[in-house]
Amino acid sequence: MKPLLQKRPRPDEKYHSSSIWGPTCDGLEGIFEHCGLSEMHVGDWMLFENMGAYTTDAASTFNGLQRPTIYYVMSGPTWHLMQQVQNQDFPPEAEEDAGALPI
Repeated sequence: MKPLLQKRPRPDEKYHSSSIWGPTCDGLEGIFEHCGLSEMHVGDWMLFENMGAYTTDAASTFNGLQRPTIYYVMSGPTWHLMQQVQNQDFPPEAEEDAGALPI
């Protein structure tokens, strides 16, 4: 599981031997070891695909850390369908197609 970086590194940019750890200093919070990463700055984002169901549920406020802000993302068609469900304007035929919508 290697992180995807927010910005694409320049071809001449140096890579640094890196390890990625969670914020609480717990020895079990190792996320990725021995990977080459370009230099990052405060505010840069790292994205992980398929990180797991409990990444924010298990978040701790240990050491004065704040819980992260959560951003929910979905496709336009799924958003429209959710608005219909919320307004109880859910057409029966859409129920069959709901499983085919991209999240």
